[in-house]
Amino acid sequence: MKKHWASVFAGCWLLLSCAVPGLAVDCKQAASAIDKAVCSEPKLLQLDTELNHLYAEVRPQLSAKARSELLTQQRAWLAGRNRECASGVTECLLKQYRSRVDELTALKASADSINDPLNDATPVMVTGAWKVTAIHDPANAGAGSSTDAVLQESLKSADLPGVGSVINAAPGKLCLPQQDCDPMGWTQTTLDKVVGAPAIEHWLGLSSELHVFQGSSGTTRSYYLLVPQSDKTVWVVFAVCGPQGENCRQAAEVWTPASEDATVRPHP
Repeated sequence: MKKHWASVFAGCWLLLSCAVPGLAVDCKQAASAIDKAVCSEPKLLQLDTELNHLYAEVRPQLSAKARSELLTQQRAWLAGRNRECASGVTECLLKQYRSRVDELTALKASADSINDPLNDATPVMVTGAWKVTAIHDPANAGAGSSTDAVLQESLKSADLPGVGSVINAAPGKLCLPQQDCDPMGWTQTTLDKVVGAPAIEHWLGLSSELHVFQGSSGTTRSYYLLVPQSDKTVWVVFAVCGPQGENCRQAAEVWTPASEDATVRPHP
């Protein structure tokens, strides 16, 4: 008899832990309202499969500590799903599944972006549309045209768009104007743990204890350092250097939310 596994707690083969209650659902004998809804709605079946696959893929990329955190998260998610959607309303379940799939997508991207096992299972994500509204460059405010050319070249080297551009972000990816979307995983840390922190602190007047977000596609081409601000903008740090790579200083591109879902999570 064909079965559909309706949650990431579907069996010990997935979680490697028989302590987790199994919820293998035989769609020909689905009893609960949630089971019936998942088995009867193709979109829910697809999301459930995607959720299971993401969980199975990301788990081996985590440290033992993070795997324990992930298991706790999944139990909490399942309890929340059952509580909020007990009557099996499709839209309620779709919202629950999409939210958790987004979180696991972001977590998988974060794990993919580093070489070592990820030590924190907290999903970190940047979402929504962001408009580049300014360049924050305290060391050279009000620069003339000659330095503007240097600035533009520095932005290009940092793979950042110019002022007025719009960037679109989603869990696990970042889309720059006129470019293909790059995979993008984010990790949260404090500024003092970032390479080059003293220079960033000096040029931008930032505290070493500030919470920041590092983004990487897993390559040296795409690397971003986001510094959230109290006004909901974020600074994207980059280096401004002379034509031969000399006289470098740190500046920041200011990204301003341009859609209701523009956010950086978790909030520092």
